[in-house]
Amino acid sequence: MAVIRRQEFFKSRRSSPVPFFSGRSSVVDYYDGRLADGNQLLNTSEMVFAMYYAPWCLASIEARDQFDALATHFGQRRGLFVAVNCWDPGGRCRQEKKMHGYPLLELSTTANARLRYRGVVSADHMYRFLEVSTDPLQRLQNDMDVTEFLAMVEARVVGYFNFDCRSKARGYTSFYLASLKALEKDPLRNAVVFAVVTDPMVATKLNLTDS
Repeated sequence: MAVIRRQEFFKSRRSSPVPFFSGRSSVVDYYDGRLADGNQLLNTSEMVFAMYYAPWCLASIEARDQFDALATHFGQRRGLFVAVNCWDPGGRCRQEKKMHGYPLLELSTTANARLRYRGVVSADHMYRFLEVSTDPLQRLQNDMDVTEFLAMVEARVVGYFNFDCRSKARGYTSFYLASLKALEKDPLRNAVVFAVVTDPMVATKLNLTDS
């Protein structure tokens, strides 16, 4: 009589992972649970949008078609879309990434920003989120820009930066990253709008000073 340990029993019963996305999909599917090297992927694309899923999860299954449609319409030239099976016990993702629910959608950009998408999981909403994330700041360059900006939502954040000074350029980077991070709570920019001014004349009209 062979004695089989409980761990070995369940390991032997665990079926091998299979692709979650179709072979025709624009999504790169790491169905075996490998964790993609985000930095390496960003060498080939300005942004990487990842979906961490559990193949048995109904929410993951429902999100699959939306994520697939998004990848098709947004285009591989503009971003790379990857999916990772983060449920498979033998996968690196399950072992290293803390998951509190599925699916988890996460955007990485060449600006060293990592954002979690918390909005509606539909192709249209995620498309808008990616559009905003590629250009999170409005440029106020003239009177018309200022007028249109002031007519938008009440919550507005404006930064004035003098690019003739290196210290101000560093401040711009922090401001840019903050505008990206705000997308986690406001993925469609419905609540707060961020804008940047570089022209001293425009800054004066908005009562902004170079400090």
